[in-house]
This record gives sequence, structure tokens and C-alpha cells, in this order.
Amino acid sequence: MLGQSWIEQPGVLKLDQNERSETPPAWAQKALAEMTPFVLNRYPQRGRLERKLAEFHGVLPQQVLVTNGSDESIQYLFQSLPAAHPVVLPLPTFGIYQDQIRRYPVKAHVIPPLDGLRLDMQGTIQAVTALKGALVILVRPNNPTGEMVAAQELSRLMDACVATDSVLLLDEAYADFCEADLAIQIDEQQANKIILRTFSKAYGLAGLRVGYAVGASQLIQPMRQRAMPYNVSTPALLIAEQGLSKEAQLDVASYCRQVRLNTQRLMDWLSLHSLCFVTSAANFVMVKLNPLRAKFVSQAMAHQGIKVRMFDRPELIGWVRISVPLDDQRLFACLEQVISPDLICLDVDGCLVDVKDSFEATVIEAVLRATKQTITRQTIVQTRARGGFNDDWVLTHELISKLGVSMTLTDVRSLCESIYWGTTDETGLHQLEFAILSPATRDQLQNKAQLAMVTGRSTTELEPVFDLLGLKNDMLASTIDQVEKGKPDPEGIWRVKSLSGASRLWMVGDNVDDIHAAHAAGAVAIGVGEDLRHELEAAGAAIVLSSINEIGSLL
Repeated sequence: MLGQSWIEQPGVLKLDQNERSETPPAWAQKALAEMTPFVLNRYPQRGRLERKLAEFHGVLPQQVLVTNGSDESIQYLFQSLPAAHPVVLPLPTFGIYQDQIRRYPVKAHVIPPLDGLRLDMQGTIQAVTALKGALVILVRPNNPTGEMVAAQELSRLMDACVATDSVLLLDEAYADFCEADLAIQIDEQQANKIILRTFSKAYGLAGLRVGYAVGASQLIQPMRQRAMPYNVSTPALLIAEQGLSKEAQLDVASYCRQVRLNTQRLMDWLSLHSLCFVTSAANFVMVKLNPLRAKFVSQAMAHQGIKVRMFDRPELIGWVRISVPLDDQRLFACLEQVISPDLICLDVDGCLVDVKDSFEATVIEAVLRATKQTITRQTIVQTRARGGFNDDWVLTHELISKLGVSMTLTDVRSLCESIYWGTTDETGLHQLEFAILSPATRDQLQNKAQLAMVTGRSTTELEPVFDLLGLKNDMLASTIDQVEKGKPDPEGIWRVKSLSGASRLWMVGDNVDDIHAAHAAGAVAIGVGEDLRHELEAAGAAIVLSSINEIGSLL
């Protein structure tokens, strides 16, 4: 189908750009289907939509300018400013405003945010009062936070603008989602306010790029003079016009009402889980996490087919923004698993216990005795990266075979176990193992969820680990001799899941087999260790930690 290549992957829930994440509204699809071919071969005329919008808002047609998204209105406004024109910009804000003050030779007065990303309205008003003829920018509800500046604060800001001959640019891209009355009220003689609106959000027409500016004609006229004559396509103009119909307005009102309910439900859920967020009056919620956890949550959700927004602007590091869909069931299921696991499955070797001088040394020694050839630890790491070697004795058999020596797997096991456990004449290398997992991390994990070890060790090999890590030996575990198939098969994870009665799983390991098993079991996959960082990421780890002891940052 034409246009299919523009669509996101099937099954992806796109909650990263505050669009209407569902299918386009029925009234828009109907309007598109009813268009005649003549809309394609005639130049567009935006005047008709401008007249309709003027009537809709109770202003004069010359007070309305339709543009290619509200971004274009912003660009025209900045183009109309003389050099060194003062611009007051409270942060955080819609990123395009920061782009514009860097691009044009204005004199920017940037107001840093208060704690919790709240707009510093007092600081903004003070800056306006100290200037003359400034352009003052306010997004309400704010993007990216959803904060709704109180009407009293807005009134004070407008009074300051009037007193200093300043112009207030009031960006109301998300006004449709507010319960408060944000109806446009601009007298033709009121030359200190421009309001921006868009059809991209509540109307679900982001792909058509239709926005508009409303203000006194003397403010709109300089922008109109810079507008390209055919800046918005005819199909976009006609569908946007249909958005003003009674049918469309009822749909928008119904949609926004449900999104408001869902937004409140999301904020209630975040409060229940003691997460910091900004109270939102828009169709999204901004959540504060530490930077590592923000990256983890974003990538873990992406692996489950839900895209959310992370930011690289300095004031927004560690924040994640979640757009709110009409049907939020899938969103909450994903959040529950990523934020609040009820079972954390842990690989043992290389994750909880350092085995370089035990299992890995055993592999090297067994290969030497069988083949008279010396291999390095790097050879072991590279072989593991191929996957399928969850059992170290199987890995040893593979290495011996690659060096041209024929031995049965049974004989290789016997050789390896004699080296690992020791004999009457030789101390076993198992005594050289030591814990990687710290007591503090162990306690933190146990306080968060049930724990289970899913390992390539046998039950006998696992026994010393409980004492080594300070864990009870009746802790849930799945060993190589308790399953028919080891990792990357998910059988071991499914086994402990069934025994625990859990439904929201994480799987943590240092091997690509751990990551593949996690995905097959529907668990969030977390990698550990630097040796195979690239391979773990390529296999689908939501995040790769340098050590298991960093996992507390994800909780």
C-alpha cells in the first residue's frame, strides 16, 4: 500500500512524540477518502481555512496565519525580529525555541528551571520587567513537562508584557487536553499576544503539518509577509478544515477526555511506585529517574515495542517522557514489568561469582592436558560470544575438538570435574572463586523482588555459592541438571517462574545465551560485564552493566 514504508514497525506503540498514537480519527480518514483528484493538481489556498479558523475563534481573518505546523509560525516570528532583539525564554521548553535563539542574532535571556523542572515564573516576570519590547515565550501546558502555569501567574506575566511593550508568544499546542478554559481571546487592538495552536496533537493530524498563529493583525502581518504562498498542501488544508466540523469536535473532546483520565491514572501509578514526575495537564507525563535508570527504562520499553522519549539537553538528563495513549493497558503492563519486577533471575558465573580462576582456569587446564596446547581466556570469551555454551564443560569439549583431539563429552566432563573439584593429590580450583555480588546489592535485590538463580552449573556445583553469597540454600534455582535444555532455551527461566508464581521477570547475565533466554521467556534482559558488551547489546540486552553491583541504580 502506498505510504506503508513511512509507517513504524507493526506492533510498535509510539509514545515518544506526543502524537495521537492510535490510528487517525475516523472523520479524518473519511475526509481523505472523499477528496477528488483535483486537489492534487491545483495550488493550495490557505485563506479559506484562515477564515474558518477566524470564525471558529471569534477573531478577524487577518488575525490568523496558517502554517506548515506551528514550527513554521515560530520561524517566521524569529525572522521578523531585528538583530539583538531581547527574547525571554524560561526553561524547560519546546526544543525549537532553543534552536531559534541559537540560529538568529537575538539577545536571549534564558531563565533556568526551578527544582523539579518547574518554570520560574517569578524570574521570568522580573526579566520582562527589566527589559523593553521583548519577545516572551511561554508554552502552556508546557512542553516537555506538561506543567500548567496558573491563570494568576499568566495574568501577571501579561501585565508585565503590557507595561514594557513586550509581546507574549503563548504556545498552546496542548491546550485541547486541558480542562481549564483556554479559549483564544485576542482583541484586534491587543498588540501584545500571539497564540499558537496545532492540528498535530489532539486532532491526530501530525503527518499533515497544519498549525496556525492568532494575534493582532499588526503582529501577524510581518509573519504573513515571510510565509511562502503555498506552504500547506491542499489535502492538509481540507482535512484540517474538516477538523472544525461538529463531528470532529465531538471526537476531539471525547478523545481528550479519555486521555486526561489516562494521564491521571499514569500519575497515580507513578505516585504509588514512589517515582518523581511533573504534574501534567497535557497528553504526556515527564518522569525523573537517575541517568542509568532512565536509559534502562527507555531501552527496556523499546525492546517490548513501546517507544518513549529520552533527552540529551543538559537540564533534562535523567528524565523520560511518556505520551499517553487512548488505550493504556499495554503501557501499564510494560511499566509494571520494567519498573516493578516480582522475580529477578540471576546467572551465576561471571555475574554473581568471579570464575576466572576456577571454571575458566579449569577450561584452560583441561584443554592443555587433552591437547598439549595452551589457549587464552580470550579464546573462551570469543567462543562464548557465539552462543550455545552455557555449560562450561560443553565449551571445553568444543575447544578440544577444534584443536583436533577426539574425546567424548563424558570424558571431558570427568577431566574438568577432577580439575575443578580436585583429587586426593590436587587442590580443586573451585576454592579460588569469590563473590562479585556485594552484601548491599544482595539485600537491595531481595527487598525488591523474589530472586532465583538460573545457571549452567549443576546442583552440586551450585551448593557452595549459597554460602559464598550469603544466600539461603532453599532459594529458588534452576540448574543444568534440572532442565532438558540449558540456556539459550528459556526452560530454566520458565521453571523458576512457575515455581514462584511471578509474572514480571528480569533476567541478568553475562552471556549472550542469558539474553536470548530472557527474550524467549518474555523477561527484561540485562547484561553484565565488559567482555561481551557489544555482543550483549546486539543480542538485545536492555542495558549492559559493568558489574552486578550497579543494578541498584535500576531499582
